[in-house]
Amino acid sequence: MSFWQAKTKIDSADRFFSKFIRDRDGQRCRNCRADGRLIQLECSHFFGRRMESVRFDPDNADALCRTCHQIYESQKGTVKYRRLDAIVEHPMPYRAWKIAQLGPQRFSALEVRAHTHVKRDRRFSLIYVKQLIAEWERSNPRILGAKA
Repeated sequence: MSFWQAKTKIDSADRFFSKFIRDRDGQRCRNCRADGRLIQLECSHFFGRRMESVRFDPDNADALCRTCHQIYESQKGTVKYRRLDAIVEHPMPYRAWKIAQLGPQRFSALEVRAHTHVKRDRRFSLIYVKQLIAEWERSNPRILGAKA
């Protein structure tokens, strides 16, 4: 972490959301399919947690093992290079993977939401995440909370 990067505070809404994402993804890395019972999974945000508008957006988060998370974090964004007279944007692998996962329209909508300013409200965020979990549990009763 550089001097200019301050660590974003993690609160109870973040912890609930992270668990929700790992459960939603079946306790497996979305990229390499590693088993989360054997290795640590992390909640990866395509648009960083500082982007309040998508901090708790399920489309913006995936369960990734530490290795895949570190690889993908290093590949975020696009690379611009000159080819003949034009500047061409070449999507990096993480971006291409996310677009393939969501589809171009959902990814574009996520991008718009990510760049929309919203005021931080931690109490509302916690309520929203708990509601998200409750809806997921109602629609997937065998996945979440199942005793093995």
